[in-house]
Amino acid sequence: MSFPASPPPSSPTPGRQPGASPQVQAPTGLYDRPQEALKSILDGYNYWTSKLTESSFALSLAVIGANWAVFGSVDKILNNICAEISIAAVISNLVISLLGSGWLGLLLRRRIAYAEENVPRWEKQFDDNKGKSTYWPSSRTIDWSAFALQAAKILLPVIGGVFFLIALFSQPKPQKDESHFGSSASPTSAALSSPSATAPVLGTQAPSAAVREIEARPSV
Repeated sequence: MSFPASPPPSSPTPGRQPGASPQVQAPTGLYDRPQEALKSILDGYNYWTSKLTESSFALSLAVIGANWAVFGSVDKILNNICAEISIAAVISNLVISLLGSGWLGLLLRRRIAYAEENVPRWEKQFDDNKGKSTYWPSSRTIDWSAFALQAAKILLPVIGGVFFLIALFSQPKPQKDESHFGSSASPTSAALSSPSATAPVLGTQAPSAAVREIEARPSV
């Protein structure tokens, strides 16, 4: 009767006991999977683009309010070309932001309808564009429209602010000496120029010569 041969002993390796199974090291990075890293970038992009919209709107309103506070009327703003450009730039930004948001919403709605009307085609496009740097699932029109809208939100409020500063520091300042000299007058000249100072007052005139002669005659 024969017994099966026992397996040969495993040879020891440096730093490990004989027969020990290899240990799996836990990941020691900020992200466990590549998808998580990509999602964090996408979340950051969405956050900062929303902050861009808020900051652009707030700056546009601030430039309009600053122009009105400095010039105070429509006529003064229209008489200053830099103030006109400043107001025109920020109002254009508000109009472009409104129209651009509506346009992008329409394009995205069409993209959703395009994906739902033919699901196999959408899945095939997913497989074709997987791992590639393409416009998919968006489109060239959507991406370029979004880029143009972002550029307008940045440039137009900045242009409006710059032209407001130019208008603020280039407007003529009133001369304080001339205005003070023209408004002040000495009390003596005011008194001499007033009609009441030179006009005769009834009842206070000196008596005539005939009246004095009658008064000087002795009474009988």
